[in-house]
Amino acid sequence: MPRKVVVFVLLGILGSGCSASKPWGQGSVVGALAGAAALGTAGGIVANNVTPPFENKDADRGAGVAIGLFTGAVVGAVVGHVFFDPEVVVEAPAAVPVEQEKIVLHGVEFDFASATLRAGAKPILEQAAQLLAESPDERVEVRGYTDSVGSEGFNLTLSRRRARAVATYLESAGVGAQRLSVEGFGMADPVADNATAEGREQNRRVELVPLD
Repeated sequence: MPRKVVVFVLLGILGSGCSASKPWGQGSVVGALAGAAALGTAGGIVANNVTPPFENKDADRGAGVAIGLFTGAVVGAVVGHVFFDPEVVVEAPAAVPVEQEKIVLHGVEFDFASATLRAGAKPILEQAAQLLAESPDERVEVRGYTDSVGSEGFNLTLSRRRARAVATYLESAGVGAQRLSVEGFGMADPVADNATAEGREQNRRVELVPLD
């Protein structure tokens, strides 16, 4: 194989390494065909005109063409790929804000139509206070909800009172008052069917929602 062809092959291989991030496309196909045609012809001419002449000129001419075809295809494909195949630009995904999870205080119950915490609520609120202590800079909104029994105005006021009762207990457990805000939503945003006792129980809830 002529020395110049060897050099081109090496350059082509290096070029293909540099462009490994690009997909092989139409440029490499066209380059391979053009390179095979050009160097295949050149290989035949070289074999046909070598001095001194080969003993079996036909066979050597065929070998020259084959070498030229292979070399041209490789070099042409690499050159076509490097210079003509387009780069694929992968856009970075848009940043999606991470929504911090709210804490639903399951088991925190109150006396009927009252904001007085039942005894079973206190261990749950102690655990909530410990959890909040792990993120001392995080602000939290204490949200109260009721079921649909009673008037809208009464339930709105009751939900606020219950949220305030939870916030007061958390403050007594060491959570800074400046980290807590209180809001009541009454019978809004039910999470279950108010037509059943089980659904109403789920709707009577207090949530801790991170604000930061």
